[in-house]
Amino acid sequence: MIKTLAPSDNPEKNFGLTRTEFEMLLKELQKGDEELIEVIYLKHFGKCLQYLIRYCGTDYESAYSATINALLEIRKDLVKGKIEYNNLENYFTRRAKMKLSKIGLISRGMAMGIAEVIPGVSGGTIAFITGIYKTLIDTIKAVDKDFLVAIFKFRFRAAWTQLNGPFLFWLVCGMVLGIVVGVFGVSYLLEAFPEVLWSLFFGLILASVPFMFSQIKKRQISNYVFLLVGALIAFGITMIPAYMGNTSMVYVFFAGAIAISALVLPGISGSFI
Repeated sequence: MIKTLAPSDNPEKNFGLTRTEFEMLLKELQKGDEELIEVIYLKHFGKCLQYLIRYCGTDYESAYSATINALLEIRKDLVKGKIEYNNLENYFTRRAKMKLSKIGLISRGMAMGIAEVIPGVSGGTIAFITGIYKTLIDTIKAVDKDFLVAIFKFRFRAAWTQLNGPFLFWLVCGMVLGIVVGVFGVSYLLEAFPEVLWSLFFGLILASVPFMFSQIKKRQISNYVFLLVGALIAFGITMIPAYMGNTSMVYVFFAGAIAISALVLPGISGSFI
């Protein structure tokens, strides 16, 4: 039987359910029937588990614990009527990611913050090798039309959820702490033990190479061509002599806009730019 989809239906992102089917199963769940939870488990539990393992750099046990806890929390919120039909699969995955260690996110953010202070070391590279790069990109991409609509309609809870707020909050906390440590601590280490510190960060960069190659499923000549082009561009940037800019706010604005791009571009150092 072919489903008749309403304009607001999006079963591909909602466990294969139309809005009507979801609302019907939700009412049954609130009466004690667990069929909706069974659908969610069968449709998305395994995919969410694999996502956490592959893109969040966590082990199976931690990923399973985060996913099952997210499922239990979602069930609780569904019963209370706190969750609406709108890209529920993405919402499930974000809730599971939120369950991962806050200390781990703070540590990753701290490493990124320290890296942003040191010329030649990229915060994006740190995000990549610690397994949060894709999550960070997805979080940034969440600032879209739906997010702005939620803000202007004062639906701050929905906007916070779409933005993957807890992930971003703990990561930014770590980055701020890392920048403070970098400005005071790393500056001293650069003067006292420069070789040791540069060796540490160079090792982190080298460690990312095998991981990046492992993400390439089909090895083609074009991959190696772009690898060479990227390496030449990165090397060219490092050869650009430092320039003493003026203090114009317009200049500072555009310089900052270019430098902050290093946050999402592995291999490009924001502090060097």
